[in-house]
Amino acid sequence: MDNRQIHTFTREKARGILLIFMTLSLCVNLAFAQSPKEAKPSFDCTKATTKIEKMICSDSELARLDRLYSKLYFTTLKAILKDTPQGKETRENLKAFNRQVMEARNSKACYYSSLRNTEYIENKELPICIKDIYLEALVYIAYNMLGEQKLLEFIEKDYPDGNPYYSSGRYDIIANLAYYNLYDRFFDAKHKNIILEFFNFSAERFNWVTTGGMSVDSDYNEVALEHREYYNKLDKAFRVDTKLNKLLGK
Repeated sequence: MDNRQIHTFTREKARGILLIFMTLSLCVNLAFAQSPKEAKPSFDCTKATTKIEKMICSDSELARLDRLYSKLYFTTLKAILKDTPQGKETRENLKAFNRQVMEARNSKACYYSSLRNTEYIENKELPICIKDIYLEALVYIAYNMLGEQKLLEFIEKDYPDGNPYYSSGRYDIIANLAYYNLYDRFFDAKHKNIILEFFNFSAERFNWVTTGGMSVDSDYNEVALEHREYYNKLDKAFRVDTKLNKLLGK
């Protein structure tokens, strides 16, 4: 074998090794990437018409939350008996709750996603707004599944010196979900405290706002920053919740 043959053989061998390496890298990347099923929301993106729907389709995180909320909503609805008066009422209340969630999402009704001094909330903060609405919907379902007695037990444990305000606020129509003992089916027990903590804080602040407690922009900004911390905690908890991930097929 002369020098030219040696160089040709070496180049061909190098190309072969490089091709193998690239193929392996592609396989690894595909293994760790989101599957098409995981990246899709609960609706058909080819039929998306509104700005909100298109945004959800173009954002993998929003798509995941949309699908997670949809899975939780329909699976919970299916778990409630149809042939009893209480079951019928609960199902109708849950459907009304879902309409409220969709209306809040479509009208961008998120009060604490952005600081008031953000100049272009529509362009800069809208994805955060939609994300927060889905997180709130998940936590309100979880909260109402727990039931008042269990919540009081947590309150007495976490707040021995007082009983904080914890009205269920805008979504109190699904309070009777507690009768069906569904929490442990859909949420990990270890996340009960963060759910209660978020709910109590949010309800207290909502009460403060609606009674005129916020008088200047700095008050609003402070509340927005506090809420952001709680939303982040919720997001982190729900990402690793094994039972919620099971709903997504993980």
